[in-house]
Amino acid sequence: MGVYAFDRLRFDPADGRLWAQAGGAETHLRPQVARLLGAFVEQPHTLLDRDQLCRAVWDEGTVVDFESGLSAVLRELRAELKALGAPGDLIETVPRRGYRLGTDVRREERSDAPRPLYRRWVVPGAVVLVLVVVLGALGWQFSRPPAPEPGWTLAVLPFNQFGVPESGPERLDLLLADLLLGQLWEQRPEDVSLIGRASLSPYADSDQLARDVADDLGVNLLIEGTIVFEDGRMSVTARALHMPGGRILWSETVGRDDAAAPGLGDIAAELAASLNRSWTADARPAPGT
Repeated sequence: MGVYAFDRLRFDPADGRLWAQAGGAETHLRPQVARLLGAFVEQPHTLLDRDQLCRAVWDEGTVVDFESGLSAVLRELRAELKALGAPGDLIETVPRRGYRLGTDVRREERSDAPRPLYRRWVVPGAVVLVLVVVLGALGWQFSRPPAPEPGWTLAVLPFNQFGVPESGPERLDLLLADLLLGQLWEQRPEDVSLIGRASLSPYADSDQLARDVADDLGVNLLIEGTIVFEDGRMSVTARALHMPGGRILWSETVGRDDAAAPGLGDIAAELAASLNRSWTADARPAPGT
C-alpha cells in the first residue's frame, strides 16, 4: 500500500500518519479518523453518504451511535487537516446527501521503498498516464452524482438562560429547544429538513457551536435564543440564522409572567407558528444566497 498525496499533504493509511509536504509538520490520526480519511482519498471528488462512511469507519457488529459518532470523527478529521494547512472546505458537506473530498489525489511509493527507473519507458509511460487522466476525468464528469436539490436543513440550539424561575424546573434551555423542535416537526415549515438534538451532542463543549454544526451537519438554518427571568417576568427570544454567515432571517420575542414559566409548550407553539408565518416562498431567500 502506498502513500496518498493531496493538497500539499501526504497520508499513509498503514500507520495513520498525516504530514505536510513542506515544513515537516505531521500527526498520527486515531484509527477511526484514519479510516475516514482513507475512504475519502480512495474516492476523491465522489459523494459518499453517511452509511458508506460509517461502514468504512466501524467494523460490522460495532455498537455505537453512528449518527453522532460520525459527526465527531468528521469534526476531528477536519481539525487535523486544518492544523496542517489544508483549506477549511477540503471536505465538502452536501446537505442531506453526504460528503466529498474536493481535491485530486495520487498514489506514491513510500520514501523508503525502492524506486527503479527504466528510461526507455519514460515517454510512453507519460503518454499513457496523460490518456488515463483525461479518460478518468471524462468518466467522472459522466458518472458523478447530480447536484443536490436546494433546500433548508434546520437545527435548534439550546437556548441561553439568564436567571431562574420562581417555581418549576431551573434548566429550561434544553427543554424549550426540544419543545420548539417538536412543534416545528408538527407544523413542518415548507422545504425544511430537521436535525434531531442527539446529532448535536458531540458539540456540547464546542466554543464555536454554530459554525461547527453548520460545517459538519450541513445545517444552513440555525435557531438560537435566550430565556431571561427579570422582575417576576420571563422573556423568550428566538432567532433564525442563515448559515454560515449568521444573517438573521426571523426573530420573535414572547413574554410570560414568571409564575407561568413551566408552561413552555405554549411558548414553543407560538414561536413555531411565527416562524411558519414568515416562512413563505416570497419572504425566504434561496438557501445559497
